[in-house]
Amino acid sequence: MSRLGVWAGALLFAFGVVFLVSCLTPPRPPRAPRAPPQPPPDDAGTGGAGPGDPTPPVAGDPPIWVPAPPPPRPDTPTRPPHDPTRDPPTRPATPEVRVTLVSVTKSGGAAVAVAKGWRLVDADGGILDLGTSLRGELVLRGGPSLGGRALPAAGATLIPEEPGDLQVGTKRYPGVLTVIPAKGGGFRAAVIVDAETYLEGVLVGELPSSFPREAMRAQAVAARTYAWSERPASGPLEMDDTGLSDQEFGGVAAQSKHRDAVRDAVRSTHGVLVTWNGAPVRAWYHSTCGGATTAASNVFRSPAPVASAAKAAPLAGGVVCRGCAASPRFAWREKRIPGADVVRAAGLKGALEGVSVVAADGAGRATELLVRAGGKSARVSAAEFRLAVGPSVLWSTWIDRVALSGGDLVATGRGWGHGVGMCQFGAKGYADLGWTAEAILLHYYPGAALEHAW
Repeated sequence: MSRLGVWAGALLFAFGVVFLVSCLTPPRPPRAPRAPPQPPPDDAGTGGAGPGDPTPPVAGDPPIWVPAPPPPRPDTPTRPPHDPTRDPPTRPATPEVRVTLVSVTKSGGAAVAVAKGWRLVDADGGILDLGTSLRGELVLRGGPSLGGRALPAAGATLIPEEPGDLQVGTKRYPGVLTVIPAKGGGFRAAVIVDAETYLEGVLVGELPSSFPREAMRAQAVAARTYAWSERPASGPLEMDDTGLSDQEFGGVAAQSKHRDAVRDAVRSTHGVLVTWNGAPVRAWYHSTCGGATTAASNVFRSPAPVASAAKAAPLAGGVVCRGCAASPRFAWREKRIPGADVVRAAGLKGALEGVSVVAADGAGRATELLVRAGGKSARVSAAEFRLAVGPSVLWSTWIDRVALSGGDLVATGRGWGHGVGMCQFGAKGYADLGWTAEAILLHYYPGAALEHAW
């Protein structure tokens, strides 16, 4: 047989084998068509940014978020794609805060400057004036005016084109400047910002950039909670910038390092509150507790809404703090208070004859004082007495020793502030040890939870 014949025979044999195998193999069922890909949920987890949550948490943050919901059961129907025109946002929008500039209002005005574009509108939003830069005097007494231009009796609002391009007096502020009628007559100046931007201004005034990140984050949550606990039934949340009745509002930080630190702390805890029984705690905080916190009910006894908030379990005090020992005001000596101020604070008259601590909390912090003057005596709340003589004079009510010297009161003690809730220097100490913001908050507000509000 020739070589060509051999190759032809081999080829025929191979075709025969293939034909025989195909006859013995059962037919393959038709392939099902591929299902179209399903869109992901519009808010795929508690760490992601869903509708109404424009500022996502920073990657790598410690777990300070609300736990994710459990996965749907197999019989749960597939969720349709999100339609922003029909579906409500996952979380409420960030609320507004109106911050009264107390010093500007009391002094009757201040210099105002906007470096770039701006517009001035009336209470209904109608444009009164606009320009590319502004430098003028805001006058509140009598008929209000700005840069020599009279403002409407119903008020007006100055709106810079760029955020942060507003200077009132010596401070820069975010948001817009509004002049509105004040209760009891006259006018007041206020800055309107969203709640998260407001918190950046609070942290600027409350903590230096040298504080560790987790202490800053804990402060952001506490400050947000304190503000939100005062929310009205309608309208913007009303605060002031003094730090006495409300939280200190420092505006825009002058140094970029400080701005970056507070912005990170606020944005990485966006919308998180300290809650108890589903409601925000009135999250008081202070500089230095001196070793233990006190019950809010020992300090805040009026008005009724405040006294009621003070009874929340996370504010019961007695939290041992080992983090604030490095505070420069952990302990203080010989604070001299003029005798006349002591007598006046107790509602008495005459020469000061003596002061003694007659009631204290479990840690030893005074809750009531007995003041003797002019042959009479008066029992007073230690917290109210401190405010009456001046919180910068008597740093706290944790008084270890009192004595009279030259007709004045000389006190020795520890701590700075009212001692309720989170201790700021304690938070710093614990953050230096590696504690997270969540651990710090739940230490100072025992029994509370952390939840997203917006």
